[in-house]
Amino acid sequence: MRFHQAARERGITPIIGAEITLDSGYHLTLLVKDDTGYANLSELLSRAQLENKKGDAKVTAEMLALHRDGLIALSGCRYGELPSLLLADDTLPAQLAASRYQELFGHDNFYLELQHHNLPVQDAAVRAVGNTRPSPSYPLRGDQQRALLPLPMAVG
Repeated sequence: MRFHQAARERGITPIIGAEITLDSGYHLTLLVKDDTGYANLSELLSRAQLENKKGDAKVTAEMLALHRDGLIALSGCRYGELPSLLLADDTLPAQLAASRYQELFGHDNFYLELQHHNLPVQDAAVRAVGNTRPSPSYPLRGDQQRALLPLPMAVG
């Protein structure tokens, strides 16, 4: 992990992660929290490549459940399950999916992801995700490219 070591030597905390494709076709962003997370992300990526045909690496729900420790999940880009459902005006299924991810990864390890890249569909996704009303008791975290909204979401 030369990258990790070089970043640390310069006072930078590196964020290691990957955007994966689930077997449902939806995208999900996974970030590493610790050594266990790094090992689990490596396992997920390796198995996704080895167990699928070339160019079609996908992670199953079972694989994700087995290798979730040490990972933080973000709801993903507009091709993520939540943004896709919200863009289709399927609010309740989106809220149920968010609850499922929160249950899988834990309260402190699942975030709604907002991305703003000056694309009309991206703006619509940001509005749709933002309108799901995450609990106001959780702070907004982000930077110029991403804003992360901790859950829980209001369901119902």
